[in-house]
Amino acid sequence: DGRELCFQDLDADGWRTERTELSIPGDLSCAEAGVASAGVPDGDCDDINPAINPGADEIWYDGVDQNCDGWSDFDPDRDRQIWPDYAERDQAFFASFGLEPTTEGTNDCYDDLDTPLFDASGLIDPGAIPRERIWYNGIDDDCSALTVELGDAGEIVSGSLTIDFDQDGDGYLKADVRDDFLAYVERYVTFERAEHSDDLGPLAMGPTPVREVFVATFGPDVESWNDYYDTWGGDCDDESATVHPGAPEILDGMDNNCDGSVDTDTDGDGVLDYYEDLAGTDPNQRDSDGDGIPDGVEWGEISTHEGQLAPVDTDGDGTIDALDLDSDGDGLDDSFEAGSNPTVPRDTDGDGVPDFRDPDDDGDTLPTVVECPDGELIDTDGDGAPNCLDTDSDGDGALDRAEGLEDFTGNGIPNYLDPGSNYDDRREPLGIDDRGFGLGCSAVGGPAGSALLGLLALALLRRRRR
Repeated sequence: DGRELCFQDLDADGWRTERTELSIPGDLSCAEAGVASAGVPDGDCDDINPAINPGADEIWYDGVDQNCDGWSDFDPDRDRQIWPDYAERDQAFFASFGLEPTTEGTNDCYDDLDTPLFDASGLIDPGAIPRERIWYNGIDDDCSALTVELGDAGEIVSGSLTIDFDQDGDGYLKADVRDDFLAYVERYVTFERAEHSDDLGPLAMGPTPVREVFVATFGPDVESWNDYYDTWGGDCDDESATVHPGAPEILDGMDNNCDGSVDTDTDGDGVLDYYEDLAGTDPNQRDSDGDGIPDGVEWGEISTHEGQLAPVDTDGDGTIDALDLDSDGDGLDDSFEAGSNPTVPRDTDGDGVPDFRDPDDDGDTLPTVVECPDGELIDTDGDGAPNCLDTDSDGDGALDRAEGLEDFTGNGIPNYLDPGSNYDDRREPLGIDDRGFGLGCSAVGGPAGSALLGLLALALLRRRRR
């Protein structure tokens, strides 16, 4: 009949509704005003306002669904939570989810498009509604920092300015979060006059208080949020309330006042004052026991004990080396065994254990306490080296470790001190030569050898008499 089935587009915004009507006779393209062809996109939810259609930009919180998506105009992040102030204005939205507007879904302090909560499929994830605080993310996850109330003199009566950046609650903000803190307070913190307080006059309220509010609230040196962070920021351990700028420095192995140093080493001996205080050494004396060896050297190898350095007690007498004048209990003073350079103590046998900790200084298997009894520096062969530092104490060419403590001659003098012990003659039958010499024929010596010669002579005499 020369007419076409068209769709209604009364506001001519290029978006049609599902309502249909016939075109005027002869108009087969639906070109007349107020109608559109089937090829025009549909979904216009307000066909008398050209600013409202699925292609429009949403203007949040104005109560108008500009883009016709059917979602609440007060929930841009689509987490089904909105500001309490808007609860009564969107009852239909809550009803669609079976929620009561006055009891559920009305506690969103971060209702913003910056953090939409969707699941992997792109659909809304109701389980993603934040409730627990995530520290230092710059978001008031649990909606606990909306309002700071000021009293008559501008002092804080209730509320917190540090909530997301002060995990330990000591009033100091975590270090290195200045920018995040500034964005946080600008977004969330609102100053209000406390209930029943007098009129604060010129002290302006609002998200960004004027200088007078800062000064009245925080003191004359705080005129802005930057000043606030300068004063209360810099907490180097925001999980410990005893650690923050200005805290008293105590001997606990921590940087309590956040000055960049963990305690101090007053005497420069390599041991922190805190550990010296625990051990009983003097943090003001480099060498607490006066043996010439610095405490840090006598402290020994680093070991851990509840996270602390444990000082060494070599001889196990209950006195640590740093306070023991004879650390290894061998009878020789550490001052002697340390040698000429106590900061690098002498190690006679080169075994990696300094003499003041070594029960056998010269490594000859004979204990130092035996070779230098009662700390007496005996020098048997007169070569200038005491026996406990001499690997051949009697100077007979046989090493002490080979001669040992035996007494071959029976004269009461151990072999290692007896140059006439005929050590080699007694060891030849066993194929031993600890001096490194080749074994060959040698005369039989010592009392046993003499007895043997006597028996041989007697046997020959008897043969002759026969």
